[in-house]
Amino acid sequence: MKSLTALEWVTVLLPLLVAVHNVDEYARYDDFVRAYHSRFLAKWVSRPAMRNTMIAVTLFVAVIAGLAYVHKGGVYVALCNITILAFMENAIGHCVLSLIRRTLIPGTLSAAVLVLPYSIVAIASMRADLASSYSSLLLFAACGAVAMPLFIIGFLWLGYGISRLEIKHPA
Repeated sequence: MKSLTALEWVTVLLPLLVAVHNVDEYARYDDFVRAYHSRFLAKWVSRPAMRNTMIAVTLFVAVIAGLAYVHKGGVYVALCNITILAFMENAIGHCVLSLIRRTLIPGTLSAAVLVLPYSIVAIASMRADLASSYSSLLLFAACGAVAMPLFIIGFLWLGYGISRLEIKHPA
């Protein structure tokens, strides 16, 4: 049996780390809403909407990582690398916001302990396994920085929509 390369491990672990990070945010839901309340409509960050959003994000990342792992090249690997760097940027944002506010905001613990070290390994793996140049990594990071707010808004909207369906059609 062939052993996995470092980049394949990075790809396989991505959905698990996203799930852990989302649980870290959701476990302190009230603090999360207080930390970000001014950025979102209140109905978009209800507990059911946030739960659905975080599940959708985790599944979306799992699909991207799965496609990158299976196809081992091309657009799926590029999308996975953009996702990894956007995840790193999100983690940096949690840490910076915690420093600015002088309080531990939800998601900071997993960001500092898991996501940032993972990101360092991921970048090293991209450089080693894909021979990615620093300029291509910067391009991936720029794409992640542009995509992240759009995906956050899109997934919040999706999570809210799913929660509305749950209200109209309870199980």
